[in-house]
Amino acid sequence: VSVPVVECPKLVRDFCDGFKDFLPVKGAYQSFVALVSAAVFGVANMSDIARYFLFAPSVSQLCDFLGRRSLADQLNRRHRRRLLSVLQKIENNPKRYQFAIDDTLVAHSGNAMWGVYTWYDHTNKAYVNGHKILVVGVVDKFRNVLIPVAWEILHRDLSKVTSNTDKQGPSRVHETGWQVALRLLDQVL
Repeated sequence: VSVPVVECPKLVRDFCDGFKDFLPVKGAYQSFVALVSAAVFGVANMSDIARYFLFAPSVSQLCDFLGRRSLADQLNRRHRRRLLSVLQKIENNPKRYQFAIDDTLVAHSGNAMWGVYTWYDHTNKAYVNGHKILVVGVVDKFRNVLIPVAWEILHRDLSKVTSNTDKQGPSRVHETGWQVALRLLDQVL
């Protein structure tokens, strides 16, 4: 995007309206609309979202929105309800569908954002600074498409980097990717 977007596109707004009831916190809906618009337009970092989408909130509000622990659970619950018809089709035609787990990296230039770490990108064989998102989905083999069922932003296990005696406070231990994948699969099934 090289020109600022003044108003949210109607298609994006209509899609986001389906999630309004799960975003009761002030500013959450506005942040959600801005992030969905960024995905549609291919804008990769928070600064550009705030810069190019005039309807977007500030970078700090976007980070606060993504930092809410209940966000993933709320959006996953809403999306799962919409997928009930697909899941019923799996029982009727199990050869057409299969579950898949995939992770993706969303690169960022800054590292002061919530959830940004340095990750190894196995496709480019290089280290990338950004978010890593784990997605559990259903693959429709007939249409060759992955239908996301659940997702979560992954965190690095920093317990080896920080200790309880550090000035930063207590050590931080996060689930590994495979633990998150098993937990999400358990929630889905």
